[in-house]
Amino acid sequence: MNYVLCGMPGSGKSALGKRIAALAGMEWVDVDDVITSKYGEIPLLFSERGEVYFRSLETVEIAELCKRDGIVLSTGGGAVLRKKNVELLKENGKILYLKASVETLTERLFDDVERPILKGDDPLEETVARILHERAPVYEEIADYILEVDRRSKEENAKLALALFEGEK
Repeated sequence: MNYVLCGMPGSGKSALGKRIAALAGMEWVDVDDVITSKYGEIPLLFSERGEVYFRSLETVEIAELCKRDGIVLSTGGGAVLRKKNVELLKENGKILYLKASVETLTERLFDDVERPILKGDDPLEETVARILHERAPVYEEIADYILEVDRRSKEENAKLALALFEGEK
């Protein structure tokens, strides 16, 4: 069984994924890191090849990673928007949606200028609010569990997340 984290950029998928893996004695894998190591930097992939190409790579890598068992898997923010990815992730995993407020996400992403999805002329808070409004219903629909991550430390959130996952055992 794999533990899968989904949510908005800035929700803590990578930071919590590492902590959950350490607490559970599991390996942590970040889909974006795998893509970067094999194909190059994500902003460059977006600018040179486009989002459709990137999303196709994401599906290929998720399919490979889902063949493994006993990993904590941090997905990219848009990975679960593709139905095929959700099907793959659920074959051998439980999905936890890390739910964060617009305020928390904006605060965490304030200095992040690399994420292609956040580039544009609108203020960051407006962009985050728009994307969250579009994605939150999908995140909530596909999630086996939802963890609100605002106002708690990463360590507290990791322990709560692990308790949700291990409730399945």
